[in-house]
Amino acid sequence: MHPVKRANIPVVVVNVVKATVGHIDGLMASVESAVKNSTWIVAEHLDDPDYMFKITGELVQNNPFVVGSTIAFEPNFFPAKGYYYSAFSCRDGNGGVKRIQQGGEDFKYHGMDWYRIPKETKAASWCEPYFDKGGAEVMMCTYSLPLVGQDGKVYAVLTADVSLEDLTREVSAIEPYPNSYAVLFSQKGMPLVSAPESAAALKDAVKIHGKAGNGWTMELVCPLSNILQGARTLVSRLALFSIVGLGLIFFVSWSFSTRLQRVTAANERLGNELSIARTGAGGGRRFL
Repeated sequence: MHPVKRANIPVVVVNVVKATVGHIDGLMASVESAVKNSTWIVAEHLDDPDYMFKITGELVQNNPFVVGSTIAFEPNFFPAKGYYYSAFSCRDGNGGVKRIQQGGEDFKYHGMDWYRIPKETKAASWCEPYFDKGGAEVMMCTYSLPLVGQDGKVYAVLTADVSLEDLTREVSAIEPYPNSYAVLFSQKGMPLVSAPESAAALKDAVKIHGKAGNGWTMELVCPLSNILQGARTLVSRLALFSIVGLGLIFFVSWSFSTRLQRVTAANERLGNELSIARTGAGGGRRFL
């Protein structure tokens, strides 16, 4: 496929991209808000490590776009729980939520991007896509929020996971023209939603870009022939509407003109009759 960019892109296509990016922004914002609104609950229950599962479980249950959530702590934060302690909850595929205590030699999460980057930057972030082996077992992106104690140090990272399959369903629903499709890329350009297999057959297409608030980029690809056909259809409809409109204007004008002529003729006849009547009446008085 050899896409081309055209300056004159129909407004309807641009609006579809803007609306879709806005929809994605809304979904991601809901995930971010759910995580941020849970931070105070974590701080209130730091004396009960098992309670962390309740927090992550409810975060998953109450947010349909979240497939998993974890509160991962710094080494030995809970000595009784060992060096690693991460309270992870995810969907079990049957409408419920399962709990998994993560950590150990096979899951050294402190060095993973979703934990390491927000800890180092002390800022929330979306990580690049990855396969969650041993957890939700799906391709996902994770939103991570560092939890900072009164000493100014990060003591844990609270996360929410979004399935790429769910993102694909949302983005794949966009099809303003036949054979058009949308793709989604991460901040580093990794595909979150890939092009369908049918995209290889496209020879000439228009690409319209849009950027979400979290740095993800959406690209809507439309066959040029379909856009031109759509434009021709629109022009044809406008021409038809114009002809019909002119016809209506002509009919209304003709009807008004005909009615005006009739009224004018009737007024003239009435005026003539009144004039004759006055003349006849005056002559009679002069005769007497």
